[in-house]
Amino acid sequence: MDKDVVISLQKVSKSFNKELSLKSLLRIFTGKVSNNDIILSNISLNINKGDFVTIVGNNGAGKSTLLKLISGVLTPDSGNIYTNGEINAIHELTSGFNQELNGYENLELLATLQGVPKNEFLGKLESVISFSELSHSSLNKAIKYYSSGMKTRLAYAFNITFVKDILLLDEVLAVGDYNFIQKCIAQLKLLTKKGVTILLVTHNIQQVEELITKIYEIADTKIKRTSLEAYKLKMKKESRQFFSTHPNIKLHAITAKGENFKLKFQKGMLNGNNLPEIQLHQKEKVNFEFNISNSGKPINTRFYAALSTDTVIARYETVYYQLKNGEQMLSFDIDFPELIKGKYKLNFFIANMNLKEIILQIPFELNAFMKLEIKSLSPSAAYINININT
Repeated sequence: MDKDVVISLQKVSKSFNKELSLKSLLRIFTGKVSNNDIILSNISLNINKGDFVTIVGNNGAGKSTLLKLISGVLTPDSGNIYTNGEINAIHELTSGFNQELNGYENLELLATLQGVPKNEFLGKLESVISFSELSHSSLNKAIKYYSSGMKTRLAYAFNITFVKDILLLDEVLAVGDYNFIQKCIAQLKLLTKKGVTILLVTHNIQQVEELITKIYEIADTKIKRTSLEAYKLKMKKESRQFFSTHPNIKLHAITAKGENFKLKFQKGMLNGNNLPEIQLHQKEKVNFEFNISNSGKPINTRFYAALSTDTVIARYETVYYQLKNGEQMLSFDIDFPELIKGKYKLNFFIANMNLKEIILQIPFELNAFMKLEIKSLSPSAAYINININT
């Protein structure tokens, strides 16, 4: 293996067992179907020292599985994985945390698990705390009382402080406020200059566009290298308009309600340049109601949203809904942060429960389903244009 290669996968495959049912057992025993759900099949790649690699692909494609294989959390069914160097990884928000311990105790636990010498840990502890921006009172509380954002800050601050050779990040830049995300990206830039190899799973390559040296896309159990330009072009083509993967699901209207307004927008009435404006006060909560009909069977769904420019500014928690047969109203509240003058996109997604299939998509790229333009007239007010392109 080339001395510059720090991660090498050779013909690696990974599958997981499906949930068993009497029908599936009968089909397995009769040889009609396998009970394995193949995630990655016969993939190979080499990553060099100092590379900044982004892994992209649809939900459920196998991106997180790939990182867990590289870090040793999972073992491959076949093939070989070689790594040369110490690995720091953030696989999920609670990775490595004991929910009953407080923040300080969890940092010490992480250091012990990763073999960080006691004197080194104590010498860098204040740097970790400073980077996390968590207060000492917060760090004295049990982790189980932390929000997802607080857990991410703590895990990220620890790993970015103690990383030596290889850093694996799974969607950690999707949580947190704009300033913290920008600080994280700046720190990643410094690490790459020091020769640290970074692998980032992300849905938002715009955040780290200037750092990327390689992009790999996972689809249909395979992995292939692509270019930044090719991937952006693909995303642009896929996001030209609102679409539904279920012909039975139809969106008829959107109602937006703020502290000082209530407006209803119906399909087709907002196309063109003369868009109605909503006055939005900074940090105002707005309720969005979606009038949706389902002419088919009931579907259990997860509903989420993101506010973005070239980077995600805010991501909003999942809401669970069952799309019953007939017409219904789905409600989603958004607490808008302070916004400066510029263009924004508000993206809504309705997916199935395991997020592997988008049922209704409001894309985050060009010509997004819902497009926001903020024209700040004063420090306390802004305007939003909402355009429905269907």
